[in-house]
Amino acid sequence: MSSLLESLFDYIECGAPLCLQPTTGDPGGHDSHFVPENSPSNAAVISFLTGVLNEVPGNMPLATPFLGRVLADEEDPGPTRLLRAMTLGRGRFNLGVDASFARFNRINGTSTSGFSTVFVHGPPEPGESSETDVISASSTIALDMMRVNFGLGLGLTDFLDFGLTVPAVTTTLNASSEAAIVTIDPGRPHRFGGTPSIPVLGASREVRGTATGMGDLAARMRLSIGGGAHGVPAAGGPPRVTGALLAEVSLPTGAADDLLGAGEARARVIAAFTARSKVMSWHANLGYLARAENPERDQALVGVGADYRPQRGLSISGGLQGGWEFRGSGPAAPPPAIIPAGVNTEVSPIEINDPFRGYLNASLGFKARIGGMLDVVSDFLAPLPGSFGFRPSTVFTLGIQSAFR
Repeated sequence: MSSLLESLFDYIECGAPLCLQPTTGDPGGHDSHFVPENSPSNAAVISFLTGVLNEVPGNMPLATPFLGRVLADEEDPGPTRLLRAMTLGRGRFNLGVDASFARFNRINGTSTSGFSTVFVHGPPEPGESSETDVISASSTIALDMMRVNFGLGLGLTDFLDFGLTVPAVTTTLNASSEAAIVTIDPGRPHRFGGTPSIPVLGASREVRGTATGMGDLAARMRLSIGGGAHGVPAAGGPPRVTGALLAEVSLPTGAADDLLGAGEARARVIAAFTARSKVMSWHANLGYLARAENPERDQALVGVGADYRPQRGLSISGGLQGGWEFRGSGPAAPPPAIIPAGVNTEVSPIEINDPFRGYLNASLGFKARIGGMLDVVSDFLAPLPGSFGFRPSTVFTLGIQSAFR
């Protein structure tokens, strides 16, 4: 998919991004003045876009239904996003499947529909007015992802759970770009086609690609540190507080080149706390995400939320989940570029900000118990404005889960 995105800027399909029409007898090589290898600013723009695109599999939020249900509590289906502290109980297990749908169309909080880029001339030849030429482009990039998770949760003891998630992922990239060469040189040495007297200064390009396959397999263990599988406190009694530790490992079983997986092993450790009354539960998660290939991108994780049970077997959940990189060395928006040839005008090469290296998601979900053994899960999630990276505008999840004694 990264190579497909690079080809978005190969407007005349000559084999390299930003290559132009060769000029017969041209000793100046004007056809290659804008290609990334000759223009560091243009290389930075394309590298930034491909870099944030490659981060998409790791940015897809995970629902947590497969360690959610507690069979000792028939009235509490549990939250949809946050990890709850209570364990399943010895010999009890649940099976489930959920499907999440997302369209990634925001980078660092900026819409990728019609965002602007300015590509500048590479190292110039002294005195040529064509060195002030720029390629101004308006581009749209959208990545659709559907992930279907098949999950198992198993209570090994009253205080220890094991969970396994096997995902199937489909990604579809749709991108388009319209470009125009802005020039004051009457010779028109930079052009997409035509002749100096009748130059073609505009061009457009569309690319599309899709891939389907296995995603990154995840295995997790949850250890209760406050009482295991609890029932609901008695009416009027004090809230019951439970704690747990979760350790999770994601293996790079998905093809990273097709954006089906993150391309590296990852591990999460989360401390979860749940306080419960008769009709309410409050949840707090605090954790750490470690990346095997990019330890400088490790994150602190935090989540808070609550679920309300208006009636037996029905819960409404809401919460916030966030993460912050410790050293923030991910894809950075390119710095301002300089138009040379004595003009020395500073331009912004891309209309995307470079915010604080973190994200914050808000979620609202529902769980309903049907027939005593089946839970139906529905959840909506939206990254809040300014979230770092290539993020979806919304994520919708729908799933079912069956629990067994």
